[in-house]
Amino acid sequence: MYYKGIRLDLIERNDYHSKKAKRFIINNSNQNIWIPNRHLNDLAEVKKGENIDYLILRNWTHFTYAGVDLSCICGRKGWNFKKMQIELGKKIMACKTQERKERYFERYDLIRRYIG
Repeated sequence: MYYKGIRLDLIERNDYHSKKAKRFIINNSNQNIWIPNRHLNDLAEVKKGENIDYLILRNWTHFTYAGVDLSCICGRKGWNFKKMQIELGKKIMACKTQERKERYFERYDLIRRYIG
């Protein structure tokens, strides 16, 4: 299945009947995302006209690690890289361990690439 040019493959599991969401692999990588059933039809595809951009915004690091170009979503209102960059900058300054600082800085660097 594709959503705005992003490949999403369903992970086959036997316990989906008891779950409120299904798990998808992003762009044939080791990254995944859970999509609520209310956005999916019986064939586990996004319903026509459904907007799941908020899931991509919430999990944008998974998509960037999977090598997805987010330019198909970036133009939308509410996609504020500057704000994300400032928030992550504050988190970097508040970190007590170097390992954690490096992890946040990696995300910060990804955002900076999209800002230009």
